[in-house]
Amino acid sequence: VYRTSLQKAADSDKRVIARLGENEAAFADLTVANAANKMPRLQAPMVTTGPEDPVALVGQLRSNLQLLQ
Repeated sequence: VYRTSLQKAADSDKRVIARLGENEAAFADLTVANAANKMPRLQAPMVTTGPEDPVALVGQLRSNLQLLQ
């Protein structure tokens, strides 16, 4: 039973590795820069949930995002 389970796991691993290899080009495009380019830009007006100024919120969010980079 133990050997059978190990063989099944090895076969499963081989299939996963083969599928990853088939999609290698797609995974190569998964970079931070590509993701950032495809994300919507923060801009006012945004839907607000409080009394804050949307323009001020967008500016604050942008500056915080720049600090994270």
